Amino acid sequence: MKTIVYAHPWEGSYNHAILTSITKDLEAKEETFQVIDLYKDGFNPEFTAGELEQFNRGETPYELVKEYQKN
Repeated sequence: MKTIVYAHPWEGSYNHAILTSITKDLEAKEETFQVIDLYKDGFNPEFTAGELEQFNRGETPYELVKEYQKN
């Protein structure tokens, strides 16, 4: 399965137009894919030094990240 990580706050953007084009193409080819929309999910990219330590061990305190990892 293909995964598209998308990060743009405005659906009227050129980035969104590219996303739409790509997803339509994948659908037409009947390919399996998922879109992770970081803005829609409320993903916060800021983290502390303690969190970075966890990340370096392959761990995370965030349920949203755990959900992304499952897919």
